[in-house]
Amino acid sequence: MASASAEESPPRKALDFMSLPQEVQKDIFSHCSQGDLICLSLVSKHFRELAAAQLYRNFHIVFPDEDDPAFDSPIDGLAGGLDTFVTSDYNYAKHLRDLSLDTLSAGTKAETAYKPYLYNVSCGKFMNTLLLLTLRKATKLESFRWVLCSPSLGLSPNPSNRHLQGLGRLKIAFDGIH
Repeated sequence: MASASAEESPPRKALDFMSLPQEVQKDIFSHCSQGDLICLSLVSKHFRELAAAQLYRNFHIVFPDEDDPAFDSPIDGLAGGLDTFVTSDYNYAKHLRDLSLDTLSAGTKAETAYKPYLYNVSCGKFMNTLLLLTLRKATKLESFRWVLCSPSLGLSPNPSNRHLQGLGRLKIAFDGIH
């Protein structure tokens, strides 16, 4: 006759995702597609945190040439992204590591592409304000690349510009048209 204690083993705790170490959870999420991450972000606050760390790690906007047959205005992407970083109840900007605003071409074509964003245009003032507020909230930002710099922009290529003070922790690249 077998003893009762030998037959009764302690119940095994089921292994589930939440019991995995945080680094393993992050690694699993790093292999998900953008669509999967969006769906996973709706599951719980914990999943939103893991998904947002992947979804909002990089924010890159490329301004195409107006004569490009595939031209699609990046204004909505830029405005929508910056609006999300600045006004959302959840702080998505805390995940931002790399932010870049770039043009497809150089010279006159580039100037035409970013003309709506000049500081002396109302849309430009609005976008520059959203960009500045995003930079302030992006506490883990490692790299900021902005090729839309010209003397007529409110944020000039001069890193000592008063708008950029306090961002010394960043690798800032101003590859602008001067």
